[in-house]
Amino acid sequence: MLTSHSDFDLADHLPIHLGEPVSHKKGTILTSAIYHIREGMVFHTLGNTLLTVYGAQQTFGTEIYTGTRIGEYVVGSKLCHMARWLPTRLDAQVQMFKHAGLQWQALAERCAAMSNTRIRDRLKWALKLWAKTLALDQQEGFIQIPYITHERIARYIGTTRPATTSHMNKLRDAKYIRYDYKTIQVREDLQW
Repeated sequence: MLTSHSDFDLADHLPIHLGEPVSHKKGTILTSAIYHIREGMVFHTLGNTLLTVYGAQQTFGTEIYTGTRIGEYVVGSKLCHMARWLPTRLDAQVQMFKHAGLQWQALAERCAAMSNTRIRDRLKWALKLWAKTLALDQQEGFIQIPYITHERIARYIGTTRPATTSHMNKLRDAKYIRYDYKTIQVREDLQW
């Protein structure tokens, strides 16, 4: 059973590698296309709400073919290297049915996790998700992910920045995470 939309990658099914290589600086709002990230990360936002974070080897933007795109994609790292592809509707249609089902499954999982009223548990869930999807390196029992500000984390889990900082510090004191202003390291056995 697939556990998230990241388990299905259109790059495996469409010739994304033939796409035009592009690089964008932090803060760039991306236009409608399918992108496959080679290096860097992209935030999917709706106003001030962070919907999801995409990292290296992930594909995004496929919603444009189902007409369900909400919000915008913003480059979240200093420089992001990607392949941009504008397939025909026919090329993507078959894969969209599979992808849309996985998107709904991922949304249902996020809703279930967010329905938990404990901020600590929502934070742990988000950190585990990002450790799975944004992993940069793994060493000494910790998975390293790019630094995400406490403000962005707070938006993602539906709380305030001070509450997020407080819970991040508690997790750090309990040795479940380590962080500085470059990376966050999540202990492999962190449970939510």
